[in-house]
Amino acid sequence: MSHKNKVDSELKRRFQENDPEALRDVYVAYKDELLNWLIRYNLNMEDRLDIYQDAIIELQHKLVTQKVTLEKASIKTYLFGICKFLAIRHHKARKMEQVSDSEEQVAEIKVEEDLSENSKLLALSFKKLGAACQELISMFYYRGLTIKEMVELSNYKDENTVKSAKSRCMKKLKELVSYEK
Repeated sequence: MSHKNKVDSELKRRFQENDPEALRDVYVAYKDELLNWLIRYNLNMEDRLDIYQDAIIELQHKLVTQKVTLEKASIKTYLFGICKFLAIRHHKARKMEQVSDSEEQVAEIKVEEDLSENSKLLALSFKKLGAACQELISMFYYRGLTIKEMVELSNYKDENTVKSAKSRCMKKLKELVSYEK
């Protein structure tokens, strides 16, 4: 077993024994390298630190609860993976905030004369939907998010719940469009 693998095995064991020094050792060992690596996601230092700290907490939780054994990956590799996931999620959330700011503009669409009759009907019907339905339909069709991404960025419990809610919203929108005709 190489020195690196021995160190990793020792750290994993210490994590499982809830050794607080193990957490500190990992935190210090990879901090600078990961903070520099996170620059590629155009994050400021505060966001990079938040992501790194969240990743350390997630790593500790996974190792202590033995939800991950890290048989094929080192702690460093797994930590990089967690940071990457958190950075992407942070980036998407930031995009959502930007889109949410512009949603007010979208919600107040002025039906202009150059729109086709069907587009006018759709815009008018869309405005009559509840806020939750407008959000779901916007996330899926306007922003192009997947169902999985919608679950991550919303308060829905799983993909099936999002699918059902989106289906009900689309049904309601179709009914409103038909009623307006």
